[in-house]
Amino acid sequence: MVPWAVIFLKNISNHLTSVVRIANTKAGVGSYSNAYLWRLTMPNRRTHQVAGAIAGAGYSSILTEGRPGQQRFLEAVGAVVGGIASSCWPDMVDPPNYPGHRGAGHALIPNLVAILLIHKCGNRWSHWCRKQANQFQLLSQNAVTKELKDQYLANAQGFHILAGVPAGLIAGHSSHLGLDFTTPAGLPVF
Repeated sequence: MVPWAVIFLKNISNHLTSVVRIANTKAGVGSYSNAYLWRLTMPNRRTHQVAGAIAGAGYSSILTEGRPGQQRFLEAVGAVVGGIASSCWPDMVDPPNYPGHRGAGHALIPNLVAILLIHKCGNRWSHWCRKQANQFQLLSQNAVTKELKDQYLANAQGFHILAGVPAGLIAGHSSHLGLDFTTPAGLPVF
């Protein structure tokens, strides 16, 4: 196995172990500090989430250039959600107060591979969602009742929102790495 993959898997294992210990502490089993709860202790979490949202919306606007306005807006909404969701992924693998904080979860090579995989799968996902949205829009034109037409249009809008999520995942994840790259600790290669 590639050395960075071993380190990456080790960090995930350590993180999951700390989550189990925290769960046991809350259940009254053993004693463990809540310091490993990255959600509660992650410095700059809000900054990462705001940057992820902005990056998601921006990247979505680039990808949807030339599409109708409502579709661009709906995909931007999905991208904002995806950007917020993925903006903290590196800190979920390497919690901020973990001694190896800038480990595999922040390393350039594993994250580049992850971003490329999200891009490849995300393109397929977005294409499929847009296709579904178009089918629901066509169905809405032939709907016999107003309720059915509204339902088809709502489904079409939902699929347009889902089509934007992968762009947000890529942009949010990348924004976290970009922000952390500018700190004195920088980012490791592996």
